[in-house]
Amino acid sequence: MKRRHVVDLFDAFGAAPLRVWLAGGWAVDAVVGRQTREHGDLDVAVDMVDLPALRALLGERGFVVTTDWTPSRLEFTAPDGLVVDVHPVTFHTDGSGSQAGLDGESFHYAAAGFTVGSIDGVTVPCLSVDQQPRFRTGYEPRPEDLHDMALLEDIRSQHAASAPLPRRRGTFERTGNHWWWRNGWSPGTRYLTWHLTFEGESALHRAAERAGRTLADVTGVDVVPPEWLHLTMTGVGFAADLDAEAIESHAESVFARAAVLPAQLLVFESVFLYEEGLCLSADSPWLHRLKVVQADLVRDIGGPVADPGDVFHPHVSLAYFSAEVDEGALHDALDEADLRPVTVRASHLSLIELGRDDRMYTWRVVAQRVLGG
Repeated sequence: MKRRHVVDLFDAFGAAPLRVWLAGGWAVDAVVGRQTREHGDLDVAVDMVDLPALRALLGERGFVVTTDWTPSRLEFTAPDGLVVDVHPVTFHTDGSGSQAGLDGESFHYAAAGFTVGSIDGVTVPCLSVDQQPRFRTGYEPRPEDLHDMALLEDIRSQHAASAPLPRRRGTFERTGNHWWWRNGWSPGTRYLTWHLTFEGESALHRAAERAGRTLADVTGVDVVPPEWLHLTMTGVGFAADLDAEAIESHAESVFARAAVLPAQLLVFESVFLYEEGLCLSADSPWLHRLKVVQADLVRDIGGPVADPGDVFHPHVSLAYFSAEVDEGALHDALDEADLRPVTVRASHLSLIELGRDDRMYTWRVVAQRVLGG
């Protein structure tokens, strides 16, 4: 089983859409963020409700059932020898799940046991670092199991050794709604802007997922899904006002100038509460140099000129507020999330067409390059 096979299958699962998570050895590689060993098959956990649809999808791709121990486990084999080992999970109202064992026992999946990781730079759903060891009980560990468990223990040790992120608060009287319409904006408006986006950054995605699970219960908080995490850099202008050829030339100029800057690791090392949201903060001289480059080139095509008094504070928002929120409840949620420093090893420099309808920032990528890989 190769990385491309995993990515291809999970693309199909997501398009269906099916609730499927990586398990087994590939799940370990997903939370590590790189392939660490060869894999003979692909283990997945699937919502029992989606099992019939999963069987149909695999059947359309030529897989046949070679082992059927429903409801405990099914094994599918393709004509080219690819094997998918399926573990059905029955979910409960609290978000936890259970998988039937072969001898009447039941295997527990915690509600927090489902997260995201990265395979070949692509974000994929997977079992969490804490859930995965439970997947390896009831049999004598093989060499590959020992390999996987050592990696999981290393990740857990690193998390335990790092101190919780410090928290800072901006200067404001009370929190408030982020989603008021700025000058020039209305429903359907699209804006061209430079962002760093974080496709495949499993550590950052895991932190956002962990925070999101606890922050979602706080009234007035709109959690940012991992796929929409971003670090705002430099605005270019409203899409309706810009010429496509000029934008293409501008993007190539930015990429060329960015390529000569020595990209560095980006470490998010504090949580910052501002008037309209909550974010992870980082700082980097490299990012400040990149912003200056972008601002110069945006000005060259007649884009907005930054106010000299503006201060650039690199951050990734975890949530925005739609109303005044209870700050005590926010801190309780952050206590439970127990966020630790997060290191980004590769960021995507993205020129995007941004929208902010329905209390969420979403976008279409216009041009993109990978930095710091």
